[in-house]
Amino acid sequence: MRARRRFGQAFVATLAWALTSQASPESDGRAASPGHSAQPAAQPAQPIRPIRVALSESLAEECSSTTALFEHIAARTDRIQRASTDAEAFVRLVVKREGDRLVGELTVEERAGRTERSVSASTCEAVVAAFAVMVVVALDPDAESRRPSPSASPQEHTVPVAVVVTKARPAPSTPPLESDVGPAIGLSGGVGLALQSYEGAVLERSAMLELSIGTPLYPRVRAALARSAHVAVTTTSDRSDLVWTTGRASLCGGPGWLHRHHISLCATTSIGTLDATVARPGGPERSLLWVTAGPSAVLDVDFGSRLGLEIEAGMSIPALRDRFFFEPATLAYSAPLVSPFIGVTLVSHFFRSRE
Repeated sequence: MRARRRFGQAFVATLAWALTSQASPESDGRAASPGHSAQPAAQPAQPIRPIRVALSESLAEECSSTTALFEHIAARTDRIQRASTDAEAFVRLVVKREGDRLVGELTVEERAGRTERSVSASTCEAVVAAFAVMVVVALDPDAESRRPSPSASPQEHTVPVAVVVTKARPAPSTPPLESDVGPAIGLSGGVGLALQSYEGAVLERSAMLELSIGTPLYPRVRAALARSAHVAVTTTSDRSDLVWTTGRASLCGGPGWLHRHHISLCATTSIGTLDATVARPGGPERSLLWVTAGPSAVLDVDFGSRLGLEIEAGMSIPALRDRFFFEPATLAYSAPLVSPFIGVTLVSHFFRSRE
C-alpha cells in the first residue's frame, strides 16, 4: 500500500509541475525580455514642404466642363498647391482649337529654369491631363516614389494620411502625346492699315508674312510690303503727289512676363522709295531712296479659329531726311526727325508644326 501511495504522490507532483511550467512565461526561453521586446513603432513621416504655384490659363470655350488642372495634379502629388501670392513657380496653360484638334501649350517657370511643352489631342480633358503629368514631373519629380505600392499591406507601411488619400484617388491615365517636346514653329500672314506721320497723317496699307518660333524670348521674324496713300503737297508753282513704297523686315520677341500678356517688342527696318509726281498732264516723276528704322510694341488679340488681331504702335526714324528735292517741281520735302505710327493687322495663322 505504501508503494502505491508513493507512486500516486509522485505522479500528481509530476503532473502539477508540468502544468505550472506551461502557464508561466518565465519557465521557457521564449519569454519577452526588455532587450527583446516588440519592434519599435515606425518613425512618423517628416512633413513635406509644399510647392506654391501660380496658375494663368487661357482655355477654349469647350474646356469649361473639363476637370481642372490642379485636380489632376492632386491625384498624383500633395506637394503642389495653387497659390495667388508668394508663389515659387508659375504655370501658364493655353489651349486653342485648331481645326479638328485641340492644341495646348504649357510653360513652367521656376528657379531651376523654364520648361515648355506642347500637346495636341482630340479632347480638352486629354490635353489638361497630359499637362498635369508634365507639371508634376517638372516640379515634384519624386512624387511617384512617395506613392505606396498597391500590393503593400497596412502592417508593412506607416504612411501619412495625405498619402493614403492620394492613393485612394485613382490617378488619371496619361493620354498618348503626339509631340510633347520641341519648339512650335508657326507661319502667319495678314493685311493691315496704319497711320504714318510722314506728312501729316498718311494712311498706309500693308501685307505681311511672319515666322514664329516657340523658344525663349518667343522670336518672330516678319517681312512686309507697304504702300501709302497719295499725299498732295502744294508749292508756289505746282502741286505734287507723294507716295511711299517700302519693304520691311522686323524681329519681334520679348521676355516671358510680356509674352504672358500677349505683348512683344519689335525692331523694324524699312527700305523703299519716295515717289513724287507733278500733278499736271505730262508732269515729271522722280523716285528717291527711303530708309528708316525704329522700335515698336505689338499687342496680340486671339479670336480663335486661327484668326487674330495685332495692334502695333511705334516710331520710325528716317535715315535720309534732308535729301529730298524734286525738279522741276521745285519741291523740297524734309522728313520729320521721328515719325510715330499706329496700325492694326488682321492675322491668319496658317499652321503650326513641331520639331
